[in-house]
Amino acid sequence: MKKWRVALTKLITEGHRDGSIRRDMSAKQQAFLIMSLIQGSLVVALADRNHESVAAVRAALPKVLAAIP
Repeated sequence: MKKWRVALTKLITEGHRDGSIRRDMSAKQQAFLIMSLIQGSLVVALADRNHESVAAVRAALPKVLAAIP
């Protein structure tokens, strides 16, 4: 998981630089948040035996990361 978080942090840092990702949190915090959302949704999906939680996280990620105008 550490490799994924490091790679995600790098991607978010690039987004901070080009202005496509909000900058009110550090890239490291955002990467941790995203990984937690994904992992949590997978646990819920397994427990509920459906993919609604994964779909909800997928739909929310653009809003979570969107640059603040």
